[in-house]
Amino acid sequence: MREMYEVRLGDCPICGGKNTLKAINHIHEIPYFGKVMESTIICEKCGYRNADVMILEEKEPKLYSIKVE
Repeated sequence: MREMYEVRLGDCPICGGKNTLKAINHIHEIPYFGKVMESTIICEKCGYRNADVMILEEKEPKLYSIKVE
């Protein structure tokens, strides 16, 4: 499953370009993690970009142990 959303955010904090900042969000289903959102913010005027990945689901922690002899 893959979903994509694009949103206009307004003015760029770096170059001050008016209404040049947009966010592109992709939602992915990743094994062992579940749903994650990849978010990229881009200024169409100066090229400024910022990217982040956020986990959208909460799961119980797992414990793995190995006995070494």
